[in-house]
Amino acid sequence: MMADAWNKPRAKNYLLKYLITRRKSISDKPLKSTFIGVMEPFSGDKPLINALRKLPVSHGAAVEVLRPDATDVVMSDTTNIVKAIAGYQIETDAHAAVVTFGRGGATERVFFSDGSYLKVRDRIFRARAISGIVTHVDAKNRRMTIALEGKIAGRIEPGTIAHFTNALRKTEHPVHLATIAANVLTLETKDDLLVGKVHTVHNSADSLVTDTNLPFAPLYTGVTLLDAQFEPIGVLKSVSDHALKPAGNLKRIPADGADVWISNIGVGDRMQIKARFEWER
Repeated sequence: MMADAWNKPRAKNYLLKYLITRRKSISDKPLKSTFIGVMEPFSGDKPLINALRKLPVSHGAAVEVLRPDATDVVMSDTTNIVKAIAGYQIETDAHAAVVTFGRGGATERVFFSDGSYLKVRDRIFRARAISGIVTHVDAKNRRMTIALEGKIAGRIEPGTIAHFTNALRKTEHPVHLATIAANVLTLETKDDLLVGKVHTVHNSADSLVTDTNLPFAPLYTGVTLLDAQFEPIGVLKSVSDHALKPAGNLKRIPADGADVWISNIGVGDRMQIKARFEWER
């Protein structure tokens, strides 16, 4: 069915047109369905897209977008499993990919992200993720330094998403500024690294007891605990009955009554920026 909806619930600048499909499961089998959406920008009454067709793909989902002067093949998946479209001789392990063919069938444009390669016919395009270990954090000023694993080419654009992990936590931050000197990456994030502050009442090497209400305590697992001078003292493992339990003993024990800061990122966390590739003839 066709449906119209405003682009914003209050501003209502312009209408968007939607094509909605419904699927039913066979007998009592669970319904497995993948949502696919294609946005079509155009002005006036001249649409950009002539036709859409869902393509058979070995994993994930793929669509063919026919335009007046080109054809786009769009692939999407949530894994890095190798997937292929035989009809177009495309193969990739990327989460997202777009290949544009001109009127004569020649490859005009290639884009993919979160993957190591994309093959079109007999040509292979490659990219690799940027990764490293956090060696210093200035949580107050949203800055950190990272020891890179291998050399990187090009620059890291503002708005790029950096992914951080440790044994207990996964989180992401958008990049505001990035500089590379030798094999060291300095990042400044757009959003805050400090995610909270607690007032303590009784502290020991394996527990910080607080009188601060922590309604989001389950979200703090794996954060780095900082003293009043913003120096790291440990990694939070859990919160139980107003007691912050570190993973192992604290490096230093704050005085009873001291404030403790909570940082989303800490020294030793692993950073990764997913691979991204663009090429145009």
